[in-house]
Amino acid sequence: MQGICPTGWHVPSDAEWTELLDYVVAKGYPNYNVLNGAGNALKSCRQVSSPLVGDCATSEHPRWNSNSTRYGTDEFGFSALPGGRRGTDGNYANLGVYGHWWSSTQFSTSIAWFRFLRNDNGHMYYNYLSKDLGFSVRCVKDN
Repeated sequence: MQGICPTGWHVPSDAEWTELLDYVVAKGYPNYNVLNGAGNALKSCRQVSSPLVGDCATSEHPRWNSNSTRYGTDEFGFSALPGGRRGTDGNYANLGVYGHWWSSTQFSTSIAWFRFLRNDNGHMYYNYLSKDLGFSVRCVKDN
């Protein structure tokens, strides 16, 4: 998918998302719902009542909603933030709770794969949904 990212950059494919996740897992962060889970390692530490305190503990957006046992540690500088989503009705939901990021890989002409993180979980999930939904994107530099 080109156009949404600046020249020299692109929306990552599902395979590129998998490559990122495999790298994080290989560095010792399992893709499970545990404190040191891959999802937490990729999340920004900005959270309401973060146990990491300092700049991490904030109620100002952008930030994750509070969760006492699952919080971002940003081990890789990825700084994933929970932008929520825009529904097909045009309404926004889940700010502070979910971060959804599109991949460029289509499941069909109207459906694409995406990755998502939750404020209450250390796992990185993937699924496919209608491209009519509004999710965030991350741009990856071309080789």
